[in-house]
Amino acid sequence: MRSVLITGTSTGIGQAPAVVLASRGWRVFATMRNLAKRGLLEQALKEAGVQNGVEVEELDVTSVASIEAAAASIEALLAMHRE
Repeated sequence: MRSVLITGTSTGIGQAPAVVLASRGWRVFATMRNLAKRGLLEQALKEAGVQNGVEVEELDVTSVASIEAAAASIEALLAMHRE
C-alpha cells in the first residue's frame, strides 16, 4: 500500500487530496493544526465512502516540537504495520 502525508487536511486544498487518495486505496497520514476540526475531514471521507486507511495527526508546521511529535507518532504507526 502506498502512503502519503498531507498537511492542512481539515479543509480545502489539503482535504481534497486526502479524500481522493484515500478513496483510491492510499494510506493517508492526514495532519492538521487543530484536531477539533477533524470532524470536517471525517465528514468529507464519509461522503466519499472512505471507511479506513486514514490516520489523523496533530501537526503545526511552524513548531519544531509539533513536527517532532508528529514524526514520532507516524514512525510508530509505520513500524507497527511493518511487523
